Amino acid sequence: MPKFDYRRYDDRDCIDCKISFTPFVHNQSRCRVCVEITQIKEGNYNKAANKNYHKACKWCSEEFQLTGPASLYCSSACRRDARLAKLYNLSRPTFLKLTSKKTCDICNEKGFLLNPTYDRKFVIDHDHSTGKVRGWLCHNCNRGLGLFQDNIKLLEKAKSYLEGATTIPEGSTLQAIGSGSAQHSKEE
Repeated sequence: MPKFDYRRYDDRDCIDCKISFTPFVHNQSRCRVCVEITQIKEGNYNKAANKNYHKACKWCSEEFQLTGPASLYCSSACRRDARLAKLYNLSRPTFLKLTSKKTCDICNEKGFLLNPTYDRKFVIDHDHSTGKVRGWLCHNCNRGLGLFQDNIKLLEKAKSYLEGATTIPEGSTLQAIGSGSAQHSKEE
């Protein structure tokens, strides 16, 4: 299903100033500046009515120009942050404090971009059974916890394995096995 685009009207040139603009309604022929100028010249300018073209962002409170009747956020980043804060039941100050961290809570690394189109180097880690937020992790640490299914016993077993693991003695590698040292002889 295609994503609904609030800017469904094609850009057109203003009939007064000839500057290209995105219309707010289907039959709009003047840009917003020229509409205000025309209203002032005709004496029917209502400043309160023209506030409808601008709105405060629901997340950051920055004023922005509406792109459609249902615009709530000034950018896709604000929309994403508001959605995440609501999903994890975080207030805006708590969310901003958490996301302002520059390093992972586990490895203290600076993180990396998993996808060039996604601008976050970290993810919000949460307990899947309770939904409570635990911290701010890089993609690798978050993935590692997920692969261990958030199971502390498995993580402890992995830790003890790593602490007690020794390297395999030379000569017992897969190449040695494949070269005939582990093959059965055919004597008949």
